[in-house]
Amino acid sequence: MACYISTKEVDYLWNAGGGGDGEQTWPHGVSHGLDKPDLIEVRANQSTQVLITTADTCFPAAGGRAAVSEAAPAYRALGGDLQVFEGVWHHGWVLPTREQINGFFCKSLAGGFGGGWKSVGCSNITELDVSRENAAFLEWNDKELQVTSTGQVNTAPECIAQGAKISKTVHNFSADMTAVHETALAAKRKNQTQYLASVISSAPLVSGFIAAPTPRTTGNPASARFLGAQFVVPRPPGCRPGRYIPGCQNPPSNSSASASNEYNRDGALVRAGKTSTPQLQEHDSAASPVGLVERYQVLTEGKCFAIVTLYLPAAVTDMMSPRKKLPLVTWYSSAVAAAGAPPAAAEHFTASGHAFAAVELCGFGTTGPLPSTPGLNSGSYAPEDMANELGRSLPGFHAGEIARVHAYLLSRPDVRKDP
Repeated sequence: MACYISTKEVDYLWNAGGGGDGEQTWPHGVSHGLDKPDLIEVRANQSTQVLITTADTCFPAAGGRAAVSEAAPAYRALGGDLQVFEGVWHHGWVLPTREQINGFFCKSLAGGFGGGWKSVGCSNITELDVSRENAAFLEWNDKELQVTSTGQVNTAPECIAQGAKISKTVHNFSADMTAVHETALAAKRKNQTQYLASVISSAPLVSGFIAAPTPRTTGNPASARFLGAQFVVPRPPGCRPGRYIPGCQNPPSNSSASASNEYNRDGALVRAGKTSTPQLQEHDSAASPVGLVERYQVLTEGKCFAIVTLYLPAAVTDMMSPRKKLPLVTWYSSAVAAAGAPPAAAEHFTASGHAFAAVELCGFGTTGPLPSTPGLNSGSYAPEDMANELGRSLPGFHAGEIARVHAYLLSRPDVRKDP
């Protein structure tokens, strides 16, 4: 198992983009509790090799390690040989990895198979040079490799039983089913009133939407994790203008600067007096409507989560003091919400005393693709694959996420629950 083994959680949440190909997306798989480590576990009592690459951006090494760690107890209990090799490379098979595969087959197939076949054995796992440049290696051409008359099993006459139909591809099956569904849909749409009523009643079922559960604890439901907090302009508590406090933007007490010097708010010298010694003024917190910024991870369905960045008004300056209940504005964004650079909307609403929650759903912002990674004209592959594995439509999956985010925010003791 090479360049594939990971866990669903790591695949979807580490900017890996989710399942890269169709065979990596199992319809309803996550909803049935299936994960990639299960592929290793079912081979317990057999020889199995897992190959990981350290810089694999498709299936991060952390996921491979987690999968092996989960599967290892099954091999200890049932027997079998579980081999793991980690090559220093990106996505792909580098030479040391390929030679590990040679060694695995040499060892695992040494006993031969049933039916009398016996291995001739091998003791050297060094990879042979089978390139065109090697004159000692005679490469087969396409015609020599062709086995059937047409080159395809599903179109070669000798491979089709008498009276049987030529095999169809998945595209043929999909096209046939689509034509049947379109005909049935056209018939239903003839009665618009009845049809629209049925759409409204069946929408939750079709989308796969499942309402969020009631949070189990007030203020910090089990479905949320605190990630950290900071100020928009980092400053330690206790900063006072004119006093030297380590970490604060205050002039040192032994500064030789003259009081006649004038500086702008960034500490740049505007007008010099007797000396031009630089002097910093403390950041004027009153000029920023945003005080504390908190960040949370709200767990949704499957292996995804949403990131909530909560911008609080300037009056909120610590984590421990009692807070009054604040009106809340929730803002959904496809970009990462930076604590040190609040969006204009956050500054606008915190200035009027609101808390402002910037939400990044699964597949967007923090869990979205890297800038160089193409998507399916959407945030990333992750939500589309996860929705499929949960038996949801994409709108239904995101609707479930939004419901869970709102349930968490309304459970907070510092959020006003307006009727």
